Amino acid sequence: MKGFTRNNIKLTYTSVPEFYINEKKRTVVCKLHANVATPTDETYYRGISLRSFSVNAIGRAKCSKDDEFDVERGKRIALGRAKSNIYTEAIHNITKQAEKLKYLHTICADFVNKAYKTVAVHDEYVDTLTFPAHPDYKKTVLPLKSGKIIDNSKK
Repeated sequence: MKGFTRNNIKLTYTSVPEFYINEKKRTVVCKLHANVATPTDETYYRGISLRSFSVNAIGRAKCSKDDEFDVERGKRIALGRAKSNIYTEAIHNITKQAEKLKYLHTICADFVNKAYKTVAVHDEYVDTLTFPAHPDYKKTVLPLKSGKIIDNSKK
């Protein structure tokens, strides 16, 4: 829907559960399909974000030979297991994406720390050029070996 954004992760089932019943083997299998939507606020997450994805899972219920086979109980057991499995798959996918984001956070933090140290070095250098009272004041300044002079005078 136009203008819709979200700021959380949401798992939504995309179809009704599908049940496969095998009375001979005394099993019930449930298949589930879901979409996992991630934050979509482009103004905040532009350029780096989690990606949305689809996930499928199955759940199985097998009746013990000592118990009476009950289709409805088996469907509920299989559905419960399928729901757990679909969330587990979503957890694995989100965790993989989070690890990549954690790596990006780490390299960004490393750069910021190095940049602050570099700023301090440059600020100290400027102080040696600016303040005659500085112990390392440079009385004589040699010409720069590189750079381009641009005429910026108004005519």
